Amino acid sequence: TWAVHIANQRGAFDTDAIGKADLFVIQRMFPCPGTEAALAGIVKMGTPIIYEVDDLLMEMPPNNPNRDFAIQCRPFVLDVMQQAAAITVSTEALKAELLQWNPNIYVLPNLIDERLWTQTQRPHAGPVVIGFTGTSTHGDDLRMIEDAFIQISAKHGQGVAFQFMGCVTDRLARLPGAKVTGFTPDYESFAKALQTTSMDVAVVSLEDNLF
Repeated sequence: TWAVHIANQRGAFDTDAIGKADLFVIQRMFPCPGTEAALAGIVKMGTPIIYEVDDLLMEMPPNNPNRDFAIQCRPFVLDVMQQAAAITVSTEALKAELLQWNPNIYVLPNLIDERLWTQTQRPHAGPVVIGFTGTSTHGDDLRMIEDAFIQISAKHGQGVAFQFMGCVTDRLARLPGAKVTGFTPDYESFAKALQTTSMDVAVVSLEDNLF
C-alpha cells in the first residue's frame, strides 16, 4: 500500500494506510525536514521500519544538484537508519559503509522487471546513434566523456549522431546530429521510451566516488 501520493509535485499522506500498516518501507531522502512530523508519528506507533537506499547519500558530490537537500536530510536519514528494524541496500560496498549506523543490513541487488523490457532494437537506416540516458544529476559524469564524443563527431561527421535523454551538457548539445529529450520519471514510461529510441551504442559513464 502506498502511504504517500504525489500530485502537482506535492506529497500527501494517507493516514488510513499508515494506521493499518504492519510494516513501513521508507526510502532514500524521504526522511527530511518536511516529513519530520509524519516520521515521528510512525516511530511512536512502534511499527517496524525497513529503510531502503541504493546510494551513499551522505557522500553526495559537491556538484550534484541535490547536495544541499541531502545535507538537510542527513540528520533525519541517520535517525531513521538507527531506529529501523533493518536496512536494505543494493551492494556489499554500501552495506559496509552503513554498518556503523545499524547492524541489520541486507543486500538486495537492483533488479529489473523483465515484463517491461521485451522490445529488441531493429536495424535502422542512417548514422550510428550513440546514446546516453540519466537524470539531470549526471552532468559531471557526461563531462568526463565530452572530449571523446567531440572527437568522434569530428572524425565521422554525418556517420554518427547522438541521443541524450534526460541529461546533456552545453557542449554536447551543440554536437551535429545531437537530439535531446527530457527525462521520463515514471519507470514504465521510461522503459517504453528507451526501447523505442534508436541507439546503436549506449554509454554509461560514472565518476569514481563514494556516492
